[in-house]
Amino acid sequence: MIERAKKKNIPPYQWTAIDVKTRMRFLAYSYEKTFINGLIFMIFIIIFLRAMGIRGKITFQTDNGEEFGGKSPSKLDWLNKYIFNPLGAELIHIPKGKKEWNAYVERSHQTDDNEFYIPQLELCESVEEFLWRALRWEFMYNTRRYHSTIRTTPYEKLRKEMVVGKYIAMFPVFILEKISTMYELFFHNPSSKGGEDVLTKDLFSIPVGFFLIYYFLNFLLYSKFLRNNINYNFNWLTHINTICDSKMENMFL
Repeated sequence: MIERAKKKNIPPYQWTAIDVKTRMRFLAYSYEKTFINGLIFMIFIIIFLRAMGIRGKITFQTDNGEEFGGKSPSKLDWLNKYIFNPLGAELIHIPKGKKEWNAYVERSHQTDDNEFYIPQLELCESVEEFLWRALRWEFMYNTRRYHSTIRTTPYEKLRKEMVVGKYIAMFPVFILEKISTMYELFFHNPSSKGGEDVLTKDLFSIPVGFFLIYYFLNFLLYSKFLRNNINYNFNWLTHINTICDSKMENMFL
């Protein structure tokens, strides 16, 4: 299975965000586990949730990996002050030695292995097909798969908390490098030591860049450019309010 994924150039890293209360999940993929990809993933989630009408504070709880800011408290404080707080969000890290705090995500990864990768990966003939199957899996997980702990599906659990359409269960599953490489193209500093991207080495390069990319991503989310470059067509997302739930479900049967 792993060899086939490599042969088809399917990205090896899965990024997962899960809402603890409802178990709603959002997925993305990448070829590298980097700081820039982690930030792009979280910012895209913020954009998506705001577009879906979520107005409350968004809190990300992650491990202490470098892709989420690392172990430096000052770096975490800086990211919150200049990146997340202005967007109505917050990033917090799991305390050291408390890996069980990340149990929801880890348990969902076991479900991914058993119900998605094992039966589906061998069927994928291209990256494009893989992303479409991953989107379908995300939608099924959120809207049709019963969770014994919450005694319903994530979407139905969310509906008990607020009025929201089923399109919130379809976060665009894409390859993070499709966005992060564009950022690096514009904010690369060739004079930095070793030719490193300033973004990953100098926190003070982040504010202007990320606020530009935040609004840029808002534009891309519903643009022709994104539909042509995220590797699958989700034109239906821009017209989702006109599509009834039954038709949406039929798309993924």
